[in-house]
Amino acid sequence: EVLWEGSAYKKLGTQLQSSAVNLWNITVIRKTAGTISGQLHAKLRHIACNLAFLCDPATTTETIFQRQSMMALKTARAWLDCRNARLAEAILKLASESLDSLRKLYSVKYSEIMTDIQNATNTAGDHSNETVEILQSKEKSIDREVLKLICYKTEAAVALCQTDKAREMFETAKELIVDCPDEAANMCNMCYNFGVTLFNSAHYEDCTPWLRESYDLGKSHSSVG
Repeated sequence: EVLWEGSAYKKLGTQLQSSAVNLWNITVIRKTAGTISGQLHAKLRHIACNLAFLCDPATTTETIFQRQSMMALKTARAWLDCRNARLAEAILKLASESLDSLRKLYSVKYSEIMTDIQNATNTAGDHSNETVEILQSKEKSIDREVLKLICYKTEAAVALCQTDKAREMFETAKELIVDCPDEAANMCNMCYNFGVTLFNSAHYEDCTPWLRESYDLGKSHSSVG
């Protein structure tokens, strides 16, 4: 049953987005001021994030997709900091959806621009080439966000003692680091922290591979100090 149609449905979507942004901004202000706990901070971000994802995918714009992925990743980070890997995993699924949607959107735009370039005059072609560079920059930004997503999934899996899943996620992250070498230092620190945490919890066999990964990343990437 369709409850909302046309302009009424669009207006509802706009109101939901506005409410999500307002709640998000209030949460950031309260967190910065130190007036809310980490747990409440994560809960409020979780609510704001889910509000943002209530928008109809068919009418969602590039800006909304970007906002959704940003909110989802930051909310997942908040849950991981609160040691609630289960809720982090749930939010990361939403982040993955919005990033996939953004990549598809850019792919369609790229195809349209390439078609325009083939049919355009030299002046129009120069303008289209500039647009291609902007799109390529946006796609690189998605690559970095996807890498962050995979690292968070790895962290959640480690916290949940899902060793095989964590290793699988990390191998994917290592493939992505080729296009995002500046993130090597963060990954190196992440692996070191995994190793230390597992060692302190007496998971000695599990800690060694992560410490080795940290060492190997530091040795193979000059950006790691």
